[in-house]
Amino acid sequence: MRTATVLVVDDLESIRALLSEVLGGCGYAVLMAAGVPEADALRHHLGQGLDLVIIDLRLTHRPHAREGYDLIRRWQASTPQLPCILIGGDLRPQDLPDLPRPGVWCLAKPFGTAALLATVANALGAAPGARGMATN
Repeated sequence: MRTATVLVVDDLESIRALLSEVLGGCGYAVLMAAGVPEADALRHHLGQGLDLVIIDLRLTHRPHAREGYDLIRRWQASTPQLPCILIGGDLRPQDLPDLPRPGVWCLAKPFGTAALLATVANALGAAPGARGMATN
């Protein structure tokens, strides 16, 4: 069985480094991107070799920005079987009306290692069409 490849997309280097350390320490192959263009390039390069995406809701500091959410919607339109975990400090249902949706999990910041690893395991092992909202 091959190691699962996880792409972490967050504008904050400290978050990318922490998630890489935790996930890498658990045996996952971790790639990192700071924004949408870099994430798109990595996805294109990996093709079907990408198993999971963990992406921040807001990839800029603009008010009401939702680049991560928009990227998930775009990627899932072409690859609905790609599981995604949306992370953020303000994952309010009224701002994300179609979440949770199949193949997308939400994980509110701040979250602990146990919640992260449980959500990753659920997303990677879930049946097609599964979805969820993780608790801290």
